[in-house]
Amino acid sequence: DLALSYRQSPTLLALAQTIYEKSTGNKANYKSYIEKDKAEPKPLMLISPSEDEKLKWIAERIIEIYKAYGESIPSIAIFLPEENQLENFANRLGNLDLLADVGILVKASRNGEVLGDKNTVRVFSIDKIKGLEFEAVFFHNIDDLQKQNLPNDLLLKYIYVGLSRATFYIGMTISKELNKDLSFLKSSFDN
Repeated sequence: DLALSYRQSPTLLALAQTIYEKSTGNKANYKSYIEKDKAEPKPLMLISPSEDEKLKWIAERIIEIYKAYGESIPSIAIFLPEENQLENFANRLGNLDLLADVGILVKASRNGEVLGDKNTVRVFSIDKIKGLEFEAVFFHNIDDLQKQNLPNDLLLKYIYVGLSRATFYIGMTISKELNKDLSFLKSSFDN
């Protein structure tokens, strides 16, 4: 049993515990090795039907992280519901001036490809992320997973595994409100 997490901030670990408890019905007894800090970033969520608005929002969050790291880019990943969405998304996000102006590249990581260059944000299909680690993770259009009629436990598992890939930053975009099975997540995110 996991007793101490050395990788996740207390805020992200608390969110992971909430998902674990909702999914299993058991209390998660692990805690973070990292001490709670008032400056620790909060999980963020954007609800918008506009794809352009969501892309701009993700780019703005990436720039905030870039500035927080002294104008360098830590490991950042974006998780999409399906593999066939990677190239189009990476091209659209990578073509935004906000990222291009500071030399941040966006790369589609087909089949979970893990190699990446410095200053590159990698985009993965959510089913190819187990075992990877990043400073920051974004879930894009997580509500598209709901449309696939996945069993609720599998959907929660994807979110839990994705969340556990992040150390400090988590962001989520959705087109509409989360369905009743996932609505408990909203209270853990700021807008």
